[in-house]
Amino acid sequence: MGTKVRMQVGGKTWLEVEVGSVKDALKELSDYAEVFSETTCGSCGSQEVRPLVRTARGYEFYEVACLACKAKLSFSQTREGDKLFPKRRDQNGDEIGKNGWHQYEKSHEQPQTGGPPSDNEWV
Repeated sequence: MGTKVRMQVGGKTWLEVEVGSVKDALKELSDYAEVFSETTCGSCGSQEVRPLVRTARGYEFYEVACLACKAKLSFSQTREGDKLFPKRRDQNGDEIGKNGWHQYEKSHEQPQTGGPPSDNEWV
């Protein structure tokens, strides 16, 4: 039998995990908190944000979207373990938007034929 542990993140969200040890609790809660603690838009400051999963070109994209200004915070996925983490920098190490929050701008380049959107499509 495990132990239930609850933790509040971001003022609105409660996380609850059932675990067998303190180490397991910390691992589980940290994974969830990294995603669900984003309760305020980093672009406009609105608290009207919500989780969003969309599929494009056969890929799933995990984001938190602002309903006020349409900015998004995208999440990258770990290669193993199905974990998500906020994507705050591009492949060159440059910051994306405002601490990862960005608004989509249509690229003026030729469309790509497969794969996720290139980094130059995000501002």
